[in-house]
Amino acid sequence: MLFSWIVFLAGIEQTGDPVGCIVVAVVLHYFIMASFMWMLMEGLTWVFGFLAISDARLVFQYIFTVLNSLQGFLIFILFTARDKNVRDYWKQLCCCCRISRTISKPSETTSSNMDL
Repeated sequence: MLFSWIVFLAGIEQTGDPVGCIVVAVVLHYFIMASFMWMLMEGLTWVFGFLAISDARLVFQYIFTVLNSLQGFLIFILFTARDKNVRDYWKQLCCCCRISRTISKPSETTSSNMDL
């Protein structure tokens, strides 16, 4: 929500420029939707946490644990997926195996041709 306020205050004067107005509107829409979904996820998680003290305690404890773990996993993914260094490393790691296999096959054939 803080970023929404910052974008709003910085972009309030951008109504004269159509491109600036659209950019501010899109960024505000993104931040407000992300904040709403995050608060909804937090609320659902803690509702199941509070319901875990009634008679159906075991079911609600499982739901709370799954939602809380999912929330932590999403935080991890969002922070790592936004970092360019991490994305580049994963691209290198995942694509390295495919590239090394395709490179090693032609080099083996050229080296065997040179021995003849």
